[in-house]
Amino acid sequence: METEDINSLIIKKITGKINRDDELKLEEWIMSHPSNQKQFDDFERIWNQAEREPLTIDTDKAWQKINKQLLTVNEPKQITLPFYKQSWFNIAASLLLFAGLGTLLYIFVLNQPEFYKVSASAGEIKQLELPDGSKIWLKEYSTLSYEGELNGAQRKVTLNGMAYFEVAKDAAHPFIVKTPNGEVKVLGTAFEIFAYGTDSVERVTVTEGKVSFTAFNQTEVVLTPNQEQVFTPHLQYTKLNVPSASLTSWINTKLDFNNDSLGLVADKLERYFNIKIVFENPGIKSCSFTGKFDNPQLSEVLTVISKVLPITYVIKGNMVFIKGNTCQ
Repeated sequence: METEDINSLIIKKITGKINRDDELKLEEWIMSHPSNQKQFDDFERIWNQAEREPLTIDTDKAWQKINKQLLTVNEPKQITLPFYKQSWFNIAASLLLFAGLGTLLYIFVLNQPEFYKVSASAGEIKQLELPDGSKIWLKEYSTLSYEGELNGAQRKVTLNGMAYFEVAKDAAHPFIVKTPNGEVKVLGTAFEIFAYGTDSVERVTVTEGKVSFTAFNQTEVVLTPNQEQVFTPHLQYTKLNVPSASLTSWINTKLDFNNDSLGLVADKLERYFNIKIVFENPGIKSCSFTGKFDNPQLSEVLTVISKVLPITYVIKGNMVFIKGNTCQ
């Protein structure tokens, strides 16, 4: 890990601005060598001492003192400064000598943006509104994170999981969603992203506006309403004419079928339950089904369909296998 990265992590830690991921990185670095532990302890002592001293720093004199010591030595020599009996003046100089941290302390202590992280647990759909007015629905086992108030040149968030976005329009500040393997860019639109870090597939489907999607270092694809792009490490394909109703059904926990073909029913169920449906006889996809469900279980929906249509089903993990004859 680069020295600058280590300095950043240490300052985040001692100022209480560190998130869990960075804290784990820092702990791993500290444990990797005894000298790392000493370096961290030295930084912490300087910071604790500095908090108890008045903030009176003459940086010009500090640098003059440092340069004088460095320029008057003819041979390499170690400069040792006592940590416990220094004034704040000498502590500031020590910071500058020690690792060039004078500027970093200012940046990370006074200008460190807040870090926000929101997660949806099992069986939960979490709705949130971002500082820019964008609305997001997180599906279970999904996490969204971002820094600051999203008022920079770009509005950047990171998603691991599945979410539906209604992005506030702001042509001057693009909205960017980082996924485990790709990136989605928009100005203001509505779309859905499926991008779990544990899954090899990433999918973006658009209901309003226009987005660009790049994943697995493949070519950028521009999507318009009712278009869906699915990426895998070895394959990409576009699926057109995706019904908007199938996108938002999981948000309001309702499933509504109105004389829909069984093929369309399967599309909605796949999205709602995060499953894959396989028809052993593709001909039965043309069968139609009508029904309404409120916060249903998968087995409940399939049982009702099997009583209305001539089909049987088997659930294996996240796969559903459907058998049946062509409808009359």
